[in-house]
Amino acid sequence: MSEESLRHFGENEKYIRQTVQQLNKDLIGTGCTIMWNGDVNTAQQELISHLMEIITSLRKTPGTFNAWIYRVDIPEKSMRRILHQNDELLAMAHAILERTFIKIMFRNSGL
Repeated sequence: MSEESLRHFGENEKYIRQTVQQLNKDLIGTGCTIMWNGDVNTAQQELISHLMEIITSLRKTPGTFNAWIYRVDIPEKSMRRILHQNDELLAMAHAILERTFIKIMFRNSGL
């Protein structure tokens, strides 16, 4: 999914709410949740910020972190690439948000 497609997709309140719900569903069992303030204009940055905090917290318990990444369905190849980036925390948050947006897009496409 292109950055432009993600941006347009992420500007739709319905899809943002569904994304937050999916992120929280994937976070069940971790003790973490994501809250969204309802502002469509800042949603992507707000979610990235929350995800970065959650990643930092969950990395302290590798089993929980790995189970969460598995539920989010980030491919191993992508994770290896992310772990070699300068700002791996930001890259990981973007990958999680993108993967979740893709799940919501397919769910809403009727396929």
